[in-house]
Amino acid sequence: GTLVVENATIANTTAGMKHATYAIDNNSINSEATLVLNAGAVVSNANNYAIRQIANKANSITVNDGAKVTGTRAVWVQLPSNNASVAPEVELTVNGGTLEGTGEGEYKLAVYSYTYGNNAKNVNITVNADSTILGDIALTGGSNKENTETLTVNGGTFEGSVYSYAAIEKAMETVNVYNGTFTEEIEVELLAEGSLLVKQANGLYSVSAETQSGAVAKIGNTGYLTLEEAIAAASATDKVVLLANASLTSKVELRDTTLTIEGDFTVTLNDNLIVYGETSLNISSKLSGEVLLENNSIVKD
Repeated sequence: GTLVVENATIANTTAGMKHATYAIDNNSINSEATLVLNAGAVVSNANNYAIRQIANKANSITVNDGAKVTGTRAVWVQLPSNNASVAPEVELTVNGGTLEGTGEGEYKLAVYSYTYGNNAKNVNITVNADSTILGDIALTGGSNKENTETLTVNGGTFEGSVYSYAAIEKAMETVNVYNGTFTEEIEVELLAEGSLLVKQANGLYSVSAETQSGAVAKIGNTGYLTLEEAIAAASATDKVVLLANASLTSKVELRDTTLTIEGDFTVTLNDNLIVYGETSLNISSKLSGEVLLENNSIVKD
């Protein structure tokens, strides 16, 4: 069946068994189920989940702008069977709406996707721009971690993180974070190709396309707003790749390490780079300014 909420509040105030009652049970065990929240609120009490999305047949939930879902888990995606050959079709789309998990610590989950054994390959979760996610998105809970959900994050504000209980090698195949602002650092392996994770001056983490990130340098999929930050984060085996002309505006000291900088841009040193011991600099970018050297070599490619 189909339920469309235009402008109403649906609340579960039952004391009930912990986690056992729901404001909405979007149940497709026997027939397809569709829930569309266009405005209003779905609220559960302090002990229970707001919406259970339990799927055997096709199951779809859309949370549009103006709608808010609040519970210890805002949405619990549940694949109920232990049959690994069954892969229910599940769609959860947050399209400008708000999901709020009210649990504590690691249990503050806006979305919790769990399987009792079913294959999760047909579970698709999408968060679009202007959405608000208060709590974590936790994927691949339960017993079957061979096939992971598809998560696409096109934007939004996240008070929490995104992660999977599956091996990162599995999760990175089906999770793509393109854009978004996060209060917690997320694993860079989950970023979409061409996106960078950048820690902003206000302590928040942003994900965006490399060309829109504001970063002057990157190491892998992590971008940095200053060259000082990039150099401080670099290990001896890392490459600092310039994304724009960059200047050192404060003293940077290197001792007994290797620093590699590349990219078709200019590094303006302002006489702020000081190296000691067996430090080696491998810099293919154009240099402006002097490096203070002591028993080391500069290699210009």
